[in-house]
Parts: sequence; C-alpha cells; structure tokens
Amino acid sequence: MMLWLISLGGLAFGVLLGFLIPWQIPLAYRKYSILLTLAVADAIFGGIQALKREEGFSLPRFAGGFFALAGLGLFLVWLGERLGVDFFPVVAIVFCLRLFGRVPLR
Repeated sequence: MMLWLISLGGLAFGVLLGFLIPWQIPLAYRKYSILLTLAVADAIFGGIQALKREEGFSLPRFAGGFFALAGLGLFLVWLGERLGVDFFPVVAIVFCLRLFGRVPLR
C-alpha cells in the first residue's frame, strides 16, 4: 500500500512540476519524444502483463525490451529523416498497435 502512495505522490509531483516550469521540447526532438513516450507506455503495460504470467516480472527482460524497442524505433525514424522518407507514422502505428494489444480490457 505504501508503494502505491509513493508512486502516486511522485506522479502528482511530476505533473505539477511539468505545469509550473515553462519548458518546451524543441521542434526537432518532438517526434523522438513521442516515440519514447509510446515505448515507455508499451513497456509498462508489458510489465503489468508479465506480472500476471507464471514466469513473473523480470527487470532485465523489462529493461532490455524497452531499450531495444525504443532504440529500434528511434533509429528507424532517424534513418528515415536522413534518407528523406518519413518513417515516423509507421513506427508510431506499430507502437500503438503493440500498446493496445497489451492493454487489459477486463
């Protein structure tokens, strides 16, 4: 119970701090920050799903999956920008499909 209170307190503090500090993400990095947000959400729901399985939650697997997915997505968007092809919508759609496939509906 205490862990939940600490987590919610940290979340509330972060949201409050985000509203109070007038900081904007530079335009050049907005695509990357959106992809990182989707990768974090996917990793969180993957971790929740892993808690419900028999194998249980594994921090190395969680972190490895997050960094591999985020790195691959960011690399594809960066490569697309260098080649003149916009891969951002494709990567965002794949992240969203993975994310909504993991969201528990029950």
